[in-house]
Formats: sequence, structure tokens, C-alpha cells
Amino acid sequence: MVLDARRNRGFTLIELLLVIVFIGVGSALVVSAVSTGLGKANERQVVSAMVDVLRSAKTKAIVTGQPVRAVFDLANRRYQALGGAVQQWPDSLDVTVTSSSELGSAFEFYPSGGASGGHIDVRFGDQQWRIDVAWLSGNIKARRRQ
Repeated sequence: MVLDARRNRGFTLIELLLVIVFIGVGSALVVSAVSTGLGKANERQVVSAMVDVLRSAKTKAIVTGQPVRAVFDLANRRYQALGGAVQQWPDSLDVTVTSSSELGSAFEFYPSGGASGGHIDVRFGDQQWRIDVAWLSGNIKARRRQ
């Protein structure tokens, strides 16, 4: 009977401390995974917004019958299509634009559906995206680079 009374007394201090340590480590892992996931989601959102601006410029050129430019201001980290809202990208993104030398860091879309052509490289830490603008068709395609 004396042995049974000892078994039912509860947990030792060491057992409780171990449980608290395991909860702390688990929480730290969850927080790290969530913040990494949020960063990647933000990165995808910016790339998607850039693609949307390019596509809206192409559509506007076709509908209006006039050339439309989508301008990327690398110094101030912002971009916009003619007449559209100015959008900003975060400081954590490194953006490089390769386009026609006459246009600088801009893309021009024509009423025929074509474009000046070029690409945008977006780097976020070790992740890299490329947005291609085809010159003949004006098609815009974003893909993640490995």
C-alpha cells in the first residue's frame, strides 16, 4: 500500500520542466514556419501585382488603340501603368528590369497586342522570380527560378 500512495502523488519538478521546454521549442518552430510562410506569401503577392499591372497596360493599349507604358521606378521602388495607381514594393525585394534601351525601366504595350519586350527579375532572399514580357505577342508570364 505504501508504494501505491507514492505513484499517485503527481509529477516531479523535472517532468514539468521538460514539458515546458518541449512546449517552448515547439512554439518557436511554429512561429518560425509561420513567419517564413508569410514572407513567401508577400513575395508572391508583389510578383502577382507586378504581373497585373503589366497585363492591365496591355489590355488598355488594345482597348484604347494607343500605346501604354508600364513604368518601374527602381530608385523609389514603385511601379505603375499609365493612369493607374502607383504601387510600392518592399525594401526586402531586389528588382532588376531588362527592357528596351529607349524605354529605360519600362515596358510599352501596343494596340496590336505586342510589346517592347524584356523581363523583370525579382529576388527575395534566396528566392528568385522572373517575369517575362514577350515582344511579339505581349504575353506576360511569371515563373519562380530555382
